[in-house]
Amino acid sequence: MMVKVRDVMTRDVICAEIPGKRDDALDLLRKHGISGAPVVKKGTRELVGVVSVEDLLMKPDEDQLAMLMTRSPCTIGPDEDISEAARKMVEKKIRRLPVVEDNKVVGIISVRDIINKMADFDIKSPVRDCVGKRISAVWEETPVTVALAIMKLSKSRVLPVLDSEGRMVGVIDQSDIISSSRVVEESKISSLSAPIEGEEWSWDSNTLLYITKKLLKLPDTPVKSVMTKKVVTATQETSISECARRMRQHDIENLFILEEGDIPIGIIRDIDLLRGIT
Repeated sequence: MMVKVRDVMTRDVICAEIPGKRDDALDLLRKHGISGAPVVKKGTRELVGVVSVEDLLMKPDEDQLAMLMTRSPCTIGPDEDISEAARKMVEKKIRRLPVVEDNKVVGIISVRDIINKMADFDIKSPVRDCVGKRISAVWEETPVTVALAIMKLSKSRVLPVLDSEGRMVGVIDQSDIISSSRVVEESKISSLSAPIEGEEWSWDSNTLLYITKKLLKLPDTPVKSVMTKKVVTATQETSISECARRMRQHDIENLFILEEGDIPIGIIRDIDLLRGIT
């Protein structure tokens, strides 16, 4: 059954604007509980890029939004089928597509929008071909800063959290980390004296130059203090539509496959589930 992008897209799009700064984008994402947004020229709907939680986390010391965003993003039209949107997301490994007409943002469609629609379908195929077997995990006492480093190295958006016996006791993702972070200002002081005409630049304690940079500060706490404790599971024989329904019901991006003793052996990512309609 054909379903157009316009039938599932979000029309009231939350957009970041340039010129703008990191804390503007961070406040926007936090306020609306979203993981990314299109970036438009201030005062217009002209698309210039997209920014995500991942962008903010990967460059924690960059302050200018124009330097953080992804330029020339992949887009889709409102009258295209959601299967084409799903194909682009899987192929490009992206979680949202700005919906544009004449390069003006008219909506946005996300992995979650498509998953929510797939929950209404009757795709009986088992999810086994969508299961990821390589999983990076983290111990519950690991500092949040180290968990973020593990995410970067493993290119993972989510990590199962294990206790000292290897049992899965929670999940931590990028949204958990960004929610626990804060923007702080760091100042450095340099003494600089302007040269007299004909002289070279010289350092002089009589003149102070304050260099201020806003940084994203992560909490000095273990992941167990910020993780999501509820773990939603499935089996390799669970149908694709049933997995989509569980994701929609619990408002989550991942399901886990556990063996006896709550040991994680597989992960079903929502973006991989899109293969069911591509």
